[in-house]
Amino acid sequence: MSGYTTFRSVAGYLKREAQDGKRKALEQEHICGIRWKHGPFVFDAFFGDVEPRIEPGPARMIIWQPSAVRNKPKGWFRSWIQMNPRRTGYVEVGSCEHYWKNWSEHARRHRSRWVKDGRFLIEKVSLDEFMTVYRQATRLGWLKHFFISHLKSRNTLHASLIKVFGAREKTTGKMVAGFVGMDIPEASASLHLVSFIDRAVRDSSVGTGLMDEWFQDAITRGIKYLDFDLFWAPGDPREWKGFSRFKSQFGTQFIQYPMPFIKFVRGSK
Repeated sequence: MSGYTTFRSVAGYLKREAQDGKRKALEQEHICGIRWKHGPFVFDAFFGDVEPRIEPGPARMIIWQPSAVRNKPKGWFRSWIQMNPRRTGYVEVGSCEHYWKNWSEHARRHRSRWVKDGRFLIEKVSLDEFMTVYRQATRLGWLKHFFISHLKSRNTLHASLIKVFGAREKTTGKMVAGFVGMDIPEASASLHLVSFIDRAVRDSSVGTGLMDEWFQDAITRGIKYLDFDLFWAPGDPREWKGFSRFKSQFGTQFIQYPMPFIKFVRGSK
């Protein structure tokens, strides 16, 4: 996977996540994870292809999500349900001259349209403004409330790493599309969190324009990977399908995760 590392296994990211006091980052030599408690039950979760080392601690269930390991190691059980993302995707950013060369023909055509379209201006905006417009412009039902809650949580734990772009109509100043990303500096990555396009401008190429801005920003700041995170897979909400198709156009490389391994561990000192 050309040096790419999922943010879910990055020690720095996990330590920032654990700042809420409800979780604990778990750092081992070749794999990292996080521990949390749900009622009386304790869980450890690890992402990576190195088997986690079982260390002293409370009685708990360990969930190990590999990407390439398929054979069940001794002492582990294969889960019958997928407790993690089924499919994710990322892009390795190329040179500043040719970053769009691996995009689909459809995406390259929309980029050309965007470059010629002078109706919009993309600029950095506040997260508060993004969320206000996002509430008004989207019709995702319960998913909209989930994403807003997700943004607030990420901002609390990773505030200095959050990047927000908005596309405005030049004539009115109205924001008609927006994008929120989060840097994972330890992995030289930028993670897509939430984005939207107002229904009134769906016939434009402003969505591709936001992706183009994300690529250019990453190149300028020396970021190597753009992480689109979740893609639709069977069993996921059907509302994800359209945007998953959109995200797949930008030279995206996919990771299809197998069912995780699980292990039950007795408490020890």
